[in-house]
Amino acid sequence: MDAVAQWIGEHAVAVFLAALAALLAVWFGLWRLFERYEDHWWQALAFVGRHIAAYRYLSLHLLAGLAVCFGAVFAFGSVAEEILEPEDWDAFDRALAVALNRHATPLGVDVLGAITLLGDKWLIAAIAVAGGLGLALRRRRLLLAGWWAALAGGALLNLALKAAFQRARPEFETPLATALGWSFPSGHAMGAMVAYGMLTYLLVLRFGRAPAPFIVAAGSALVLAVGFSRIYLGVHYFSDVVGGYLSGIAWLAVCVSAMEIARRHARRNGRDN
Repeated sequence: MDAVAQWIGEHAVAVFLAALAALLAVWFGLWRLFERYEDHWWQALAFVGRHIAAYRYLSLHLLAGLAVCFGAVFAFGSVAEEILEPEDWDAFDRALAVALNRHATPLGVDVLGAITLLGDKWLIAAIAVAGGLGLALRRRRLLLAGWWAALAGGALLNLALKAAFQRARPEFETPLATALGWSFPSGHAMGAMVAYGMLTYLLVLRFGRAPAPFIVAAGSALVLAVGFSRIYLGVHYFSDVVGGYLSGIAWLAVCVSAMEIARRHARRNGRDN
């Protein structure tokens, strides 16, 4: 495990870029697969019940939302268990943190120090205000309520989880960066997942299906870069960022599914959403 952590620490940026490229390739591959066999998926779902066939778009959101939420919660619980009873994962966390601190370059610190600001709470707050004003000016009251609920709820959930676990941050003789507060789960990772995830959702609603895969890919790359910056700079362990992503995904799935139910209900009642 130490040897793997050392190797990753020496080639951290290359490993991240390779992993990001692989994930984006998988995403576009899955999207093409979905488009190619979309009618077959709906025919299969129709066997579950005629209501699914009648409300297939909403059904997809509900089924996907539940699957993503439960999967993320289960995975978060597994990570949290390792945090409470540290074994192999904790050893990998610490070995990777030391390796990254030892092999970090000045250029890497400067670039990732700038990227990490994209997940800063003040920038997220500014995005929340700007997005809220934009939705208010367009009179999208339902989307505005969902936007505020998602971001405010995500922030409160992160504070609650940090207080519950109270994990200390990594410590080094020569730290590359400093941060205050508890370490698990990462607030930057969770905040970026919720804020940019919701922004991606709203942009897909605004511009439609054609650019959707590219919007999702751009949002995903941004969120992953923010999380990587926290690990590289040594202000979070690897598992902190994973925990932040998983808790953010679970909350985001709840918010998006709730928004789709509310929008569907509003349309059926002839109200603007």
